[in-house]
Amino acid sequence: MNLVISLAEQVVSRLAWTSLQAALLVGAVWLLCRQLPRLSSATRSMLWWLLGAQLLIGLAAPMPVSLPLLSPATAAPHADAPATPVYAGPSEHRINAFAQPSQSADSGSTATPAMVDAAPPASAPWHWQTVVLALWLAGVLVQLVVAIRHWLEAREVVWNSWPLRDPALQAACAAQASAMGLRRCPALRMSDAIHSPQVSGWLRPVVLLPVQQRLTHEETSLALAHELTHVHRGDLWMGWVPAIAQRLFFFHPLVGWAMREYALNREAACDAQVVQQHDATPQDYGRLLLRLGVAHPLHAGLAGASPTFLNLKRRLNLLQHASDATSRVRSWLLVAVLAAVGVLPYRVTEAAPDQAGTPPAPVPAPVAAASSATPAAAARPATAARAASPQAIPATSTTPRVPPVPPAPPVPKALPAPPAPPAPPAPHTDGLAAHHVHIDTSNDARYGFVLLDNDTITVNGSDTDLQAAQRLSGHGEPLVLFRRQDQTYVIHDPAMVARASAAYAPVTELAKEQGKLGGEQGRLGGEQGGIGARMGALGMREAALAQREAAVAVREARGQPDERSTGERAGIQAERAEIQRERDQLEQQQEALGKQQEALGKQQEALGHRQEQVSAQAALQMNRVLDDALAKGLAQPLNAR
Repeated sequence: MNLVISLAEQVVSRLAWTSLQAALLVGAVWLLCRQLPRLSSATRSMLWWLLGAQLLIGLAAPMPVSLPLLSPATAAPHADAPATPVYAGPSEHRINAFAQPSQSADSGSTATPAMVDAAPPASAPWHWQTVVLALWLAGVLVQLVVAIRHWLEAREVVWNSWPLRDPALQAACAAQASAMGLRRCPALRMSDAIHSPQVSGWLRPVVLLPVQQRLTHEETSLALAHELTHVHRGDLWMGWVPAIAQRLFFFHPLVGWAMREYALNREAACDAQVVQQHDATPQDYGRLLLRLGVAHPLHAGLAGASPTFLNLKRRLNLLQHASDATSRVRSWLLVAVLAAVGVLPYRVTEAAPDQAGTPPAPVPAPVAAASSATPAAAARPATAARAASPQAIPATSTTPRVPPVPPAPPVPKALPAPPAPPAPPAPHTDGLAAHHVHIDTSNDARYGFVLLDNDTITVNGSDTDLQAAQRLSGHGEPLVLFRRQDQTYVIHDPAMVARASAAYAPVTELAKEQGKLGGEQGRLGGEQGGIGARMGALGMREAALAQREAAVAVREARGQPDERSTGERAGIQAERAEIQRERDQLEQQQEALGKQQEALGKQQEALGHRQEQVSAQAALQMNRVLDDALAKGLAQPLNAR
């Protein structure tokens, strides 16, 4: 179950970061296209294609590029605090926020944290990331089923077509393919299931010509040139990238719009190339587009006609400005810059703390101090620098910033070192139970901290610390146990324990709020997944309607009398209108959910900033508690080993 939760957290995090980066990239491409009206359609289509590449790379890349833009958490020393070295625990033993998973993988730690929850066992293993992952996989499965069905329908259209018997068109197609440098001339076939010339098949391209469309020889030659340009540009191959990206990110509204922009500019790029290479005027080619009208292409093919009247109008406008395009060098330079900046996956992380004053040794400061001939003198500058700039785990939208381990006081020089301990047994947590439990143990931990009270159990150290705290707790008495290297102290004073608990009370409350926000985001994600599944079902219904409509068209084209054709077409149109109404309602619901998600994201970000501040204050307060306990003699030394 831990493996499933870890996988869910990783996949959901990648989906979230990639979706955010995709939204920024969409805005950048849209702004470039708006500010550079002379940009060619080929360059525009390439820019929109980069979005599909960014989505796939962001989801599959093993290691994102870190952007250290966040400021590291700093804790200013208290005015009344004595000018003594302050110890901050190593990164592998920072105390995490309660009820939140450890982020040791992001911070470079070596410990393996184990979360112990006192909630009922039936609900403990489930996290909202697991629910979101399940819903996303269900949506992807629906998209896969729809894609397979579309592919089978397209293949059926090709199988039911027949070879073209016109020698003149065959010769014209061969001549144009040779002029473009194609290795093989695509096969020409006729079909009664389409209404405009189309090309399909990424392994062996096939140009399909409609039976119903009556074009002149010149118009047919231009239409063939358009379809062959698709083959020459590699659109049948490159189209797989945005198609797969759109299937995987079906929940992202900007991705679908961007892919439609890519398809429009891809068609406009072919239009411009045909006009340029065949010495055709934009007016003549525009009349051809008007003759072809509006026709939906095959799901696995590319068409010369436009799917909507708005696309047809935009293609005509782009055709008029095809000769005013910017130079090819500037266009490709723009594509290269945007690819280098926007395609690689990025993660915003925390900047490295100031390392001034630390020794140049590559090992952590506590380890270097332990191996020195004079441990107290060698550890002083390193620990002071770590206290001035405590390490913190980068906060994400789903995980709050974790607090550092509270500093421990220096070891009194008069106390002798205890003997070497035996190998500790496996940790067990019998007798430790509370509403908020966090246990993070490692056999080689050099520092330990344990807080036990009536409501909270926090253990961060070695297995020996956990066992010592369990023995000292007795019948549940509150205590604070802390260890530095080989010396252990225990505090039983109720007032000191209450101060230690109060120091971390704000952190606990913020963790509860983070959990509530996470649950709400999971609920919204579930609703969005349900909407995606319903959209997929509507797509399957539309495919079935298209199949029925094609069957009616075939019967009418072959001249077979069918009195039901008129009534069946009316029923198809009525059902199509009903599907469109349902789709509009779902899009409105999806937009409303997106606004709610945005509001929750802002709340999550605000909580992350509060968590950072509260964690730093809690560490300072805990340091004062331990110093006061030592000064008043309330911290009793003992040999925990």
